[in-house]
Amino acid sequence: MADTQTPPWGDREPRTKRRGRPWLWIGLPLFLGVIVIAGLVAAVFSTGLGTTHIWADVSLIFVLLPLCFMGFIPLAGLIALSYGTARLLGWLPQPMDQFVRIMERVERETRRGGVLVARPMIALQGLMATVETFLRGLIEIFR
Repeated sequence: MADTQTPPWGDREPRTKRRGRPWLWIGLPLFLGVIVIAGLVAAVFSTGLGTTHIWADVSLIFVLLPLCFMGFIPLAGLIALSYGTARLLGWLPQPMDQFVRIMERVERETRRGGVLVARPMIALQGLMATVETFLRGLIEIFR
């Protein structure tokens, strides 16, 4: 028996999704970049063709401009981290109280276990020191 239903991936009309404002994302930065470059070139041409020093300064601006904008990325990261830390501080007191109580219990039990483990060793060392002192005293008496 053949299946008469069409699968969900077949025979659909293609849908176009509205993707926002491409002019705002592509055209505006491109237009602003062209304006900045044209302004810098016009400033150089207005003072004459200029020297190599002026053109070197313009090229240095073009080289450093992307680096300046790249510096905003770590700055934005730091701002996001500080905002996240501030939000976390408002949320943390209750879980931190539970964590501190658990850690205090772990500390108590660890100290108790350490004392229980160390007590026989300390007693044995004390006994050995007593026997050693007694034997040295006997040796000193018979010398």
